[in-house]
Amino acid sequence: MGTAEIIPGVSGGTVALIVGIYERLIDAITQAFVFAFTLLRFDKQAIGSQFKKIDWSLIIPLLIGMVSAIVMLAQLLEYLLETYPVECRGVFFGLITASVAIPWLRIEHKNAGSFLLVVLAAGFAFFATGLSPQEIADPSYPQIFGGAMIAICAMIVPGVSGAFLLLVMGLYAPTMSALNARDLPYIATFMAGAATGIGAFSRLLKWLLDKYHDVTMAILAGLMIGSLRALWPWQQCEEIMIPGKDEPKIANCQMLLPSESDPVSMVILLAVGGFLLVASVLWWEHRQNKAAPK
Repeated sequence: MGTAEIIPGVSGGTVALIVGIYERLIDAITQAFVFAFTLLRFDKQAIGSQFKKIDWSLIIPLLIGMVSAIVMLAQLLEYLLETYPVECRGVFFGLITASVAIPWLRIEHKNAGSFLLVVLAAGFAFFATGLSPQEIADPSYPQIFGGAMIAICAMIVPGVSGAFLLLVMGLYAPTMSALNARDLPYIATFMAGAATGIGAFSRLLKWLLDKYHDVTMAILAGLMIGSLRALWPWQQCEEIMIPGKDEPKIANCQMLLPSESDPVSMVILLAVGGFLLVASVLWWEHRQNKAAPK
């Protein structure tokens, strides 16, 4: 999930769905947020009770893994995305395409309304991922805090990329630079905004999953389909300078068909490999569930 969160177009929520911890993760985040509010009230009796409700066996290893991935892989992924952008998008395209089946298969009662929600959500995501990214050279702390609040919500929404939202808001490049430079004030501000945003949004998402599970899953499937626009391997991006300023720059990207000089065969192989990886995980999960005692 940590690796996914630093790749524009890929959602950590999708990874949570793939490995089968999605609903458990939403519940754990919600309980942690309630615990934080209990601490602020200084209710000693409630603090102990709420602390035990948190799924620490999920939260602790998940946080360690995510932080480790972000710290260790930020520079490597930045290099790969800049050096092999087409090949990288090919892998991600295959991964997400196969992942669409995950929320769709979790819809218990499929009907015409389910298909309509998928189409509408896909259209929204397709439009959103076509928004022009921009860049803020020196973001203020309120901008960092607010941007983190918005982007982190995508961590738990499959098909919506937190890194892409940072791109749209102009905070992706500054955030990656801050991580690589170990800019502690920037990182602390970002983490504070992220904690606030994910805590508030997780409660809403948990309520939706409890009350409108099939509707929520249909929307998530649609968001994942629409987000494939950002991962189409062959894109042409044009940088536009804002009048009177050297920065920020806005990059408009259009989907293209591959040319003869493009590594089409390699991209297809990578996409198929990503697709088969997710498909194999789904097959393994299906076998585990089938073998589990009723």
